[in-house]
Amino acid sequence: QVYFRIKVPFEESFIPRIERSLDDLRIVDTTENIDRRHLAAHDHEDPEQGAIDPHVWLGPMEVKTMAATIRDALSRLRPENEARYQENYESFAADIERLHERLARRLAPVEGETMFVFHPAFGYFADTYGLEQKAVETGGNEPSSAQLERIIEEAQREDVRVIFVQPQFAQSAAERVAEAVNGAVVPIDPLAENWMENMETIAERVKEGMQ
Repeated sequence: QVYFRIKVPFEESFIPRIERSLDDLRIVDTTENIDRRHLAAHDHEDPEQGAIDPHVWLGPMEVKTMAATIRDALSRLRPENEARYQENYESFAADIERLHERLARRLAPVEGETMFVFHPAFGYFADTYGLEQKAVETGGNEPSSAQLERIIEEAQREDVRVIFVQPQFAQSAAERVAEAVNGAVVPIDPLAENWMENMETIAERVKEGMQ
């Protein structure tokens, strides 16, 4: 009866087909009330430079907004359950507020630092907790030799010791950067199923890695 979309790129190919074939399906954009950030890149050669960052679920306040959008859509679909949806939303929102407070305290010692990541998935997370994200890959591809050399020089200037990587991507470029700066590759997964637990894990690994 309803499909909740988050506007990740792969949805763009099948949403039009769903709309044509399922006339009664309601498609709800859960990002409609979110101030979407743009992807930043290491240099002008990156084709993703300036593109909308789709990784909204890695910002706790963004997830709270998404939950409210879901609540409202369900209430329109099943008005007889509106009170229950509101109650469940308030409980989840309170959990998010407590999570946000814990993460803010945990990451306070590294505020203002730069996260070197393989794929630029952590922009909303970084923005929320006063970090800067810099990505090793460019446009979904591993960097060229020249780009990699510039990244290594930047990592050396900033005394970077950790490159955070997603398990979904090849790690060879990140490993080359880490080796060049005598550092380490640390995995963090933006797609783990238990969202709240994973946010805690990401924060802990980022804090430990950057310290």
